[in-house]
Formats: sequence, C-alpha cells, structure tokens
Amino acid sequence: MRILLVDPDFQSQQNLINVIKELEPSLLIEVARSAYDASTRLRFGRYDIIICEIFLPDLRGDLMMGFLKSEAFKIGITGYLTSPEIRRSFDDVLLKPVSEDELKLSIVNARMKSPMIGYC
Repeated sequence: MRILLVDPDFQSQQNLINVIKELEPSLLIEVARSAYDASTRLRFGRYDIIICEIFLPDLRGDLMMGFLKSEAFKIGITGYLTSPEIRRSFDDVLLKPVSEDELKLSIVNARMKSPMIGYC
C-alpha cells in the first residue's frame, strides 16, 4: 500500500510516519511538503491513501483535493476546526495533535472502503 503524506512541518511528518509504520511496517510512505510537490508526485504515481495537512503554505489541502483525479482515500489533518465545506473534500478529517488511535482507525477505514488497498 502506498501513502502520500502532505505536510510542510518536519516534526509532524515524523510523528505521523512513526504511527503509520507502527501499524504496518511494510507500508510505503512518500512525503510532500507543499501542494505543488504533492501534485507533481500524484502526476507520476498512484497512491492508496493521501494524508494531507489542510492549511498548506501554497494552497489549502481541500482545494488541492478538488483538483485531483485520484481515487485514493483522503485524510485531512489540521490544528484548527474546519467548516463542513472543507471537510467534504476528505473521506476523514483528524485534528492535530493526531492521536495514534485516530490515525490507525482512519487507515483501517480506508482499507474497509477500498478492499483492494494494499493488494495492487
């Protein structure tokens, strides 16, 4: 299973990667630090799950999700409460600091919604 993690904050990236790897060490995680970087990676790669900070420096994550043609399960992360309009762009939204249990549950939900995740 391939995950694209979009977050400009290095410490946040490392915390999320550690939780994901604890859940399943074999997961392939790629990191993008901006919407531009993420869109470039998405043009050349296929991901099963996209975990995206909603408030990116170059474009809001929900707007980026609206432009994507990806069928990936989309998880938004943010330190702020968000409007229903923003939440609609994601399959799940988690508030920072993201708890290990919440992130693990969201990844399990991604697998339940898309049974082929991890098998391609």
